[in-house]
Amino acid sequence: MAKRSMESLVKTGKVTRGYLGASVGPLSQELAKEFKVTDTSGAFVQDVTRGGPADRAGITPGDVIRKFDGRSVTDSAKPSLPPPAPADSRQVGVRRMLMRTEQNYS
Repeated sequence: MAKRSMESLVKTGKVTRGYLGASVGPLSQELAKEFKVTDTSGAFVQDVTRGGPADRAGITPGDVIRKFDGRSVTDSAKPSLPPPAPADSRQVGVRRMLMRTEQNYS
């Protein structure tokens, strides 16, 4: 991430970062039970920015992000959701209730 920031700073004079456009938090046992998820791994989507990348990809509050760019998301507190470069497209594995789906967002 530092290398990309430095390259952006040199090239454009500023650093522009991508973002998911969603607030995530830990998936507690209570939430896992409520949303019929068998374990607490992943990042629980608490809120989605209207018109942001997550919203455009169809991610909604209550979803659980299990994969990000091909890597497992085990805990929302760990930096496993790295900010992508602006306009990059990433694949996100989402669990919605009992359905698994993969979404691209950019």
